[in-house]
Amino acid sequence: DIDIVLSNLLRNALVAVGPQREKGRVGIRVECRVDGVTGLEEVVIQVLDSAPMELGEDVILRQPAHRGLGMVREVLARHGGVLRIEQAPGWEKAMAVHLAGVGA
Repeated sequence: DIDIVLSNLLRNALVAVGPQREKGRVGIRVECRVDGVTGLEEVVIQVLDSAPMELGEDVILRQPAHRGLGMVREVLARHGGVLRIEQAPGWEKAMAVHLAGVGA
């Protein structure tokens, strides 16, 4: 299922930078973090882009489950994960997939 998540997020990032493709950038960052609340490790996969588009959490929540970000949200929910929009230095936005790991 992670292929569905990543392909949707990457497709969205490429479409977002489309008009500025020569200067536009898309990237992926993967890291392990410890959740400050639960103390559990989590894997975070960020799909980053340089498109100056405003995107809020409400956009994610409004998407129907059978399309795009709605499908991403539903797949992640089945696996105990969440999708967040995060800040990333040097990028306009980061669509961040948070997947629960094991205890630290």
